[in-house]
Amino acid sequence: MEFESLAFSPVGGVLRGHTDWVGALTWSPSGRYLASGSDDRTIRIWDMENPATSRVLAGHQNYVDGLAWSPDERQLASCSADWTVRVWSLSYPHAPARVLTGHDRRVRAVAYSPNGRRLASGGDDHTVRRWDLDADHDGQVIGVHRDAVTCLAWLDDGTHVVTGSADATARIWAVDLDLAAMTEAARHRVFRQLTADERRAHLLPITDG
Repeated sequence: MEFESLAFSPVGGVLRGHTDWVGALTWSPSGRYLASGSDDRTIRIWDMENPATSRVLAGHQNYVDGLAWSPDERQLASCSADWTVRVWSLSYPHAPARVLTGHDRRVRAVAYSPNGRRLASGGDDHTVRRWDLDADHDGQVIGVHRDAVTCLAWLDDGTHVVTGSADATARIWAVDLDLAAMTEAARHRVFRQLTADERRAHLLPITDG
């Protein structure tokens, strides 16, 4: 069947305004608003009760790759090829976005926790980061893939994040880490006393000449 010959018609018409590829879309929890992100570096908020006009959010310095609504619809998070995650206040139209820096490559995925107090993000630097929106820091790394992180989602209880990657895996990460315990475990994995057999096999006696 030649689908091009069929009279398909989009419901609600065509939403126009972006000037380059649209690469990210997400509905608000209530279903009233649609957010779109584009390679033109802007985000548009469409009120589907009046879709002829849209509100423009500008600030990213490169392509917009991902979008996420907060559960209460008061904020929108975006991620970009400019290596940043941005948090936009939709309650205060003229307020600048909060810029979250920490990734050192393109950021491809972002999502709010179920309670709206945290974000998770992932990107081409292979890392998964957790952001506590009540704090001011560079984001806690909670996981590392062997290639770019391309998508992610929170568990409903907010305790874990699942990520997909260009390394052909999906992985589940605990959001709250005991870094002291992890450091101690790593130290014991890397540094341990050689056995007598290992000393005989690998260590040569030191001589003066």
